[in-house]
Formats: sequence, C-alpha cells, structure tokens
Amino acid sequence: MKDLVPQKRVAAELGVSRSSLWRASRSAILGFPSPVVLRARVYWVRSDLPALRIAMDRFQGRSAFEAERRHAKARAALAEATGLKPKRRKQASAIPQPDLFDAPDTAGPGGAERANRARRC
Repeated sequence: MKDLVPQKRVAAELGVSRSSLWRASRSAILGFPSPVVLRARVYWVRSDLPALRIAMDRFQGRSAFEAERRHAKARAALAEATGLKPKRRKQASAIPQPDLFDAPDTAGPGGAERANRARRC
C-alpha cells in the first residue's frame, strides 16, 4: 500500500483533472500505465509516475480541440482586420423539397420520393 498513490494526488501532481486522467487512461495511448483499483478506489504505482507523466504529455484530449478553436478565432480576426473573407468549404447542393399541397412534385431522384411516386401511380 505504501507504493500506491491515490488518483486525486496523481492528478494534482500532473496538473490535470481526475476526469482527464481517467479519460487518458481509457484512450489508446501506448505506454500508459494502468491504474490499480482497490475497493472502488483508483491508485497508481509510484514507480509508474514518470511513465504516466510522459503519457499525459502525449495525450491530446481537449487540447487539440482548444488549439483548433484558437486558430479559427485568429483566422476570423485576421480576415476581419484585412477585409478578406475566410475560405469556406463548398456545400453540396440541396435537393429541393416538394410542396406537399398544390404544386407538382419536383423532388430529386431520392429513394423516398421515388417510392411515393410509385405508390401514387
């Protein structure tokens, strides 16, 4: 028991939340030491702490999301400052919806529309 460190203390030493620590342990990171669970309490072996620190550095988690968000904000601010519009992806053209009451059916060749037309004939 002396060489086991509780999850709360490990999270404090690494500077992450307990949920981030648990999320990282469940991800597919190679070399992430597995925790020891005793009576519904989570511990890590003290000798595994350096490997745990290295694995947490490799774990991207929310940091990848936050980095992309910061880049998007910076691109939008730059576009606004220079007067250029940011590049947007082309969206697929939408298939027009048929009018359900008076207009003739002008929908694209979708599966449901084709089946409805076959039933009406």
